[in-house]
Amino acid sequence: MPNNDYFKSALCHFLVCCQMHRLFRYVNRNRLFVVNYHGICRSDYQPSVWTQLPRERFIQQMLYVKKYYHIISMQDLIEAIDSGSYLPPKAALITFDDGLRNNYSVAYPLLKKYNIPATVFLTTDYIDTNALLWFDELFFLLREMKHLDQEVNIQELSCFGNLKTTDLWPYYFNAVERLKRTTADHRDVVLAQLRSMVSFDRSSIIDDFGILSSPQIKEMYDSGLVDFGVHTANHRILQNLPAKEWNKEIHNPRKKLSELLGREIYSFCYPNGQPGLDFSKQHVDFLHHAGYKCAFTTKARLYNLRKNEPFLISRVPAGNDTTSNMAFFKLNVASFMSFFKRT
Repeated sequence: MPNNDYFKSALCHFLVCCQMHRLFRYVNRNRLFVVNYHGICRSDYQPSVWTQLPRERFIQQMLYVKKYYHIISMQDLIEAIDSGSYLPPKAALITFDDGLRNNYSVAYPLLKKYNIPATVFLTTDYIDTNALLWFDELFFLLREMKHLDQEVNIQELSCFGNLKTTDLWPYYFNAVERLKRTTADHRDVVLAQLRSMVSFDRSSIIDDFGILSSPQIKEMYDSGLVDFGVHTANHRILQNLPAKEWNKEIHNPRKKLSELLGREIYSFCYPNGQPGLDFSKQHVDFLHHAGYKCAFTTKARLYNLRKNEPFLISRVPAGNDTTSNMAFFKLNVASFMSFFKRT
């Protein structure tokens, strides 16, 4: 663990010992806490993957949330939005982005065991396929090149240094941030170039990084515990898209998922999710006209249902890094961290 992470961890433990999480939990009792997960895994990936939270850490967090918060379902939230009613004090909502397969194999049995409702936001064009989301495939291609001590001779990525002498995670992070802002066609060219240089065993990761199948989705939904929303068709950042493609990424996925589940889908999750950077007011208006009733961002703070726009619901991230440290998690879900970010 880097020295900076040790310092953060020690500081968080000190603040928890001072009961700051309890104070902020009380002060913010009328705000909704929405936690943002991706995958929950049994495997120990090296280096660790931010989107794959270890199973035991997920259990710790769920037991904490269940003990100190009132966990609601997506239907509870939509009914409150429709009626203008209040949510219960210390309301919490559990969400998962992308629709990764281990949401079914690892997270779902735990949700059933502890009777915790949750919502999964699906990238609908990946359902019933073995395709990987581009940023996950990029990670494993670069990891294999690093393992083989092979240089990345691609102009698009050369500015991030020599992969042989650079830590994988910062190199990967910079590459993802660069490729997020390019067109899908250009990104496909870069990935094709990497595939021509190296390959990896997809079968070893598909259970974690593949997307849910229709039978898995139906089983989870029929349990009454797991709801589903839309995360676009192909995880394309809305701000990057011409208006003529909005139907494909926003309207059509809602229709597809509604037909699969036999009921209307009302919730949406923005890919990448930063207001102003990844989507605009025009996208919010389009979602509203497409039949959605709420949408979720990645702005890391609690949400006030009485004062804020239901298409700008903020969420607290929980990934396989400092944010999964239990002391940090307790402070974060009470909005201690976001309070100091505003000041």
